[in-house]
Amino acid sequence: MTEHLPVPVRDTGEEPPSGSHSHNRRSRRRRTVPWWRRRRNLVLLATTLGVLGLVLLVCGIRYSGLVRDGLALRDSMERLAGDLKKVGPDFDRTAMNQLQSDLDDVERRLGPVRDMVESDPLVALLRVAPPTGDQVHGTDHLLASATDLTQAGDHGLLVARRYVQIREAGRQGNGSVMADLVSLMASSRDEVIYTADAIQAARRELDAMPQDLMSQLADARAIVLKELTRVQPALDGYLRVQDELPDMLGMNGPRRYLVLAEDPAELRPSGGFIGTYGLVTFDQGRITERKFQNTLILDFAPGPPYVEPPPGLKGHLLGTKFSWQLADAGWSPDFPTAAQKALQLYTLESGDSRIDGVIALNTYCIDLILGVTGPIEVPEYGVTVQPGQTTLTALANTRLPTAPGVDRKAFLDAFGGELLDAMMGTPTAKWPDLLDALQASASQRHLMAWTKSDSAEGLVAWAGWDGAVRGDTGDYVLAADANVAPTSKYNLVTKRSLDLKVDIDAVGNAYDTLMLNWDNRADQPEAAALRKLPYTGTDGILGNYLRVLTPERSRLQAVSGGSLVPLSGVEEISDEAGRTSYGIFLLEPPGQTSATVSWVSPYPVETDDTTGLYRLTVQKEAGRTAEPLSVTVSVPEGAAVLETSAGMVVQGRTVKLQTTSDTDVQLWVRYSLPKPEASASATRVFGGGASRDLLASIMSARLHEGMSVTWISAAS
Repeated sequence: MTEHLPVPVRDTGEEPPSGSHSHNRRSRRRRTVPWWRRRRNLVLLATTLGVLGLVLLVCGIRYSGLVRDGLALRDSMERLAGDLKKVGPDFDRTAMNQLQSDLDDVERRLGPVRDMVESDPLVALLRVAPPTGDQVHGTDHLLASATDLTQAGDHGLLVARRYVQIREAGRQGNGSVMADLVSLMASSRDEVIYTADAIQAARRELDAMPQDLMSQLADARAIVLKELTRVQPALDGYLRVQDELPDMLGMNGPRRYLVLAEDPAELRPSGGFIGTYGLVTFDQGRITERKFQNTLILDFAPGPPYVEPPPGLKGHLLGTKFSWQLADAGWSPDFPTAAQKALQLYTLESGDSRIDGVIALNTYCIDLILGVTGPIEVPEYGVTVQPGQTTLTALANTRLPTAPGVDRKAFLDAFGGELLDAMMGTPTAKWPDLLDALQASASQRHLMAWTKSDSAEGLVAWAGWDGAVRGDTGDYVLAADANVAPTSKYNLVTKRSLDLKVDIDAVGNAYDTLMLNWDNRADQPEAAALRKLPYTGTDGILGNYLRVLTPERSRLQAVSGGSLVPLSGVEEISDEAGRTSYGIFLLEPPGQTSATVSWVSPYPVETDDTTGLYRLTVQKEAGRTAEPLSVTVSVPEGAAVLETSAGMVVQGRTVKLQTTSDTDVQLWVRYSLPKPEASASATRVFGGGASRDLLASIMSARLHEGMSVTWISAAS
């Protein structure tokens, strides 16, 4: 029997055939990993997962607090922004305490968040990592902005706290509120400048934030920017006022002002006949001098030399016998011009040159003030002046004859003193209303001011109190009436309306036609009280010297209208505050009187390659109440209206505005330029009809501007 020896098996690297032998081999291979090694791997995996879980737990605990603090900080800043919206003249202790509390809350929550972002190692790692770097840098700038704003708030609250103390002292009748406010404004300049600088620094941080931010950061930036944009104009305005107002109110020495009390019942271009003048002195914010006097007492005093009046005033009121005097100083519709003339005439007649500025106000301004202070009693005369009745009440108490040597306008001195006392004693809760009334008076040109100081005059102009003829670009109209002979008080019962039609030609000239209509109701029941008073006029006839101010170098086209005497032209063409003025005299009896003036405004349209932009300013006359105004603008033939200012109605190539306004009106119309005619039709320029008229218009406009024109013959 043969014995078989075992044969060694060589591994060939080939897959073994299926069957039980291969199964046993795989089983043997799995069992080659020792059990203790498998156990070690499991322990290592479990340990890693545990450590990772612990890290995540620690990070969750650490950074969830950061998230909570961030959200709480956002809520605190939103509350603070809401508090800031309440800051204004009526700011009180309750609002101040709430602002302080919310500012403290922001500072308390800001510290931990800022420290974490600045010092945390993981945040530092995220700051340099490309995917997250912008977000962390955005957070850095946002937190820096918040820090700047809290510093601004701390300094601003120092000023606010003193303001609240002054208000509370004013309610208790302690001291002079105005003097304390002026003193605060002068002494707090450094704090306000620091506040402004901190706000500017905060804005720079916000501007430095990257653009591609996660929504939370982008939203936070937008919220803060919106609030800064709202606050910035008020802060800039305060800084500008702070630089000049304390000096204007006597913090650096007494300041004396000539006050012109103007009567709109006898209208003049600066606001009204100056029947009364006053002197008011401010020293350290307190009124130390105040008196009002009949202007005619000064005007008729012997001694001053003759002053040549302007043509319209000389020809229709003063004649060749009477000098130009203070009562008639308000001849210019440009108040800085009228104020300087008033000061010149006052100094000439009185010898008093210690005047720092001129203030003009009329009875409509006083009506607005009385709407805040309430009726004012004048005990010496047993008279109470009610809001809306100042003009008629003043006339009733200054028209009646008096004993020789007694000033029949002494009532106005007594009333002026009571009015100033009422304004100075206005309860602090009504300060915002009083400021609004004064601002409304200025915007309606019932209150105007001029000062000798150029920097102070800059503040007056910025605030809109200067009453100057506007210098806006584009087309311009101001219709100024002047009550001349026969003198009367009938402006009080004569209403005026304006209808302006503008046709724009193909090269951008504006052909303007202004129709004015006056409705003199001196014979109507509403004028009964006026007719009972002496020295208010006879026969109901109003003598009116009209001046229409238009753009410089405008060209008069036609004049028509009139009632008792038909109009055929203008009496004078003059320059007035950079505008071309047309002067016309009209007699306006009871009933309707109209006048129409047409002119060409040279090139008020701004053009580019495809569009034209027409702008128009209709400036309100000083001393006049709201009047109806209609404006119709027609763009060139072949053009199309693209857009207009608010309130205008478009009908084809014509747009119209119908309004009644007590302030200046500004409007604009943008239109597509007409397509140029084909070159083949250019020879028509040398033909007749409308083409020749268009060429004549172009040539006239160029010559009017002093430009040379080269004629080219048709043959060439």
